[in-house]
Amino acid sequence: MRFVEWVMLAAPSHAKAPVASVKSLTTWKMASSRFRGLHIYLTCAVVVFFVATNAETNAKKNTNVQELAISSVDRLAHTIHVPNHAQLSATPVSRSARGDVSTQNVRPLVECHVQGFHATKNVSISCHVDTLAHLTCRLCANDNTLDAVVDLIMHMTLRELEDDNSLDSMTITLSCGHVFTVETLDGITHLGDFYSRDDVTGRWANAITPETHGESRTRPVCPTCRGDITALRYGRISKASNLAIMQHNISSKLSTSLARAEKNLSKALESLDASIVSSVNDCEPYAQPAPGSKEASKDKLDILLQKNPKCPTPPLALENLTEYHAIPSSHNAVWRNATKNILTPYRQAYQVSTNRDSTVQTYEATLATLFREELDHFLRTPNRIPADVEQVALRLARMRIGQPPPRASLRFAVEAFWMTIRILIALAEAAVQASKTVRSRDSTTNNCTPWLKVAEFLFERAVNDSQVALDVAEGSESWNKAAKCQVIAMKARYELAAYQCRTAIEYGTLTGTKQAALSSLCGRSYADDVALRKRVVENDLARWGLGERASRMQWLQTNFMSPTAPILESWQELKRSVDNGSWYSTVTREENLSVMRALMEGRDRLSHTGHFYECVNGHPYVIGECGGAMQQSRCPECGAPVGGSNHQSAAGNTHSRRFLELAREQQVQESPWGWGPRGR
Repeated sequence: MRFVEWVMLAAPSHAKAPVASVKSLTTWKMASSRFRGLHIYLTCAVVVFFVATNAETNAKKNTNVQELAISSVDRLAHTIHVPNHAQLSATPVSRSARGDVSTQNVRPLVECHVQGFHATKNVSISCHVDTLAHLTCRLCANDNTLDAVVDLIMHMTLRELEDDNSLDSMTITLSCGHVFTVETLDGITHLGDFYSRDDVTGRWANAITPETHGESRTRPVCPTCRGDITALRYGRISKASNLAIMQHNISSKLSTSLARAEKNLSKALESLDASIVSSVNDCEPYAQPAPGSKEASKDKLDILLQKNPKCPTPPLALENLTEYHAIPSSHNAVWRNATKNILTPYRQAYQVSTNRDSTVQTYEATLATLFREELDHFLRTPNRIPADVEQVALRLARMRIGQPPPRASLRFAVEAFWMTIRILIALAEAAVQASKTVRSRDSTTNNCTPWLKVAEFLFERAVNDSQVALDVAEGSESWNKAAKCQVIAMKARYELAAYQCRTAIEYGTLTGTKQAALSSLCGRSYADDVALRKRVVENDLARWGLGERASRMQWLQTNFMSPTAPILESWQELKRSVDNGSWYSTVTREENLSVMRALMEGRDRLSHTGHFYECVNGHPYVIGECGGAMQQSRCPECGAPVGGSNHQSAAGNTHSRRFLELAREQQVQESPWGWGPRGR
């Protein structure tokens, strides 16, 4: 059995006289044996034969194809001229070609309908092809099509276009049937985001990876009917828009989860301090763990933390203090009861941070494969290996993918980290408050040990998780979030150091060696943060063009420089506290004024300047009613005696000069009592 095949060679001009179809048909299946160029299969004939037609020129003479091919032949029968106009359009290939056909200098024309198919295997045949895309013929189109506006830039119709082989005269017929110029569709689809132009010819030259800058890319649609643009020319754009829609759906889901967690967190923070104080009051005295239990718990904790080093601290490490911190079960029950509300949003945020969409894994696997291929290519040509071969190979691999990495889940993972770090610090402060409550009740430090241990662990995990969040933000190239992660990391490092210094001062463990070490830590941290602020700004501005740096610097000033300036001041104040051996947390004048105004309002408001005192370590407190001390207690900050008896203050307690000056500035009346701060 032999087969019928129609071979269309090059067709640079319009074929005005197509080939007549064969009259006698059968139902035989057609296939091809050998081919060069573009093959278009027709219908089957009664007698199977090969016919090749050269359509480089218009048909001028009548040649009856059926008479010339009345029997089977073993070789190609070339017919130079064709009889008359073809009445039927060419039928597409019924299956994919068995091989890759290299096409060069492909010119989209406007005369016929030709559909392309993908090849599956490599072949050695290379040929130049003038392919006719799925386009509309201006000679055959009806008046409605000819009068339709196809150039939205110049507002020209199909009838008015000039045939000069330029992008503003070539047209593409979309799958919906509407026709537009290539230049118009290039603009609608933002083709310039995906390809670069040749500086000399102005033609599209190379594929580039589009820059998203966080915006959502929508699917390109027909300007007339809003149907999808699926032309092969815009394949990359369509794929990018589909990926963007997937990323948008992921973002919407994760955003909803984070909003729910934030709402639960706000409610939990309101009652955290009261809950921890009431729960700790019922706590049993602390007993040292059994020998070996500390080491076993530490090993379990290390294994738990190493399971997912790129994720926040696992919730189990925060709620099961007995297994992972060797804390007595009675203390663990108190802790879980006090923190159960705040651990709910922590689990929700943790779930968001561990959520990774499938496209991330696919992208990373593809990138790794292409990266190895590029490295192998350089190894085969050792005389052309660049100095930074890995960086070059990675850049080439990303260019071959042609799409930016999916980042939606990673960006929301960073925001989830922010929430978990905030909760870690809140839990650490709650543990510190628990230790203060126990100390004021028992006047001993032994029962404070488990809470101090938990607090230090939580502060350390906040520092660790802030660095992991920074790595995730930089890995996803979310530079705004990376700058904010730097702020959070600086705050976390300060909170850990402040806790260590405060504990050493308040619990009397600030020996000469430890005092020198903590003072040196504060000095180094201050210098490191000063250098870090400068480095972050320089590196960030280097990613932006000269025209954008002014606005970028303004953003950095608001979101990075201003929030980190108080941290530098806090480091200096912390160093002074360590050097002096007394703890005092810096409070701004505005904060002190707000506190004083609040105390001066309401039914039980303070009425004169004699209500404000300080303990021996400078921590402020107030005495109500007449302002004279009638009972003694302990400072919640340092445990020093406060108050007094018979209107006499305890030793070392004095009126607070700061609040006294603020009260007088606000024209608060002087104390009428003899124990008031007269003349001070």
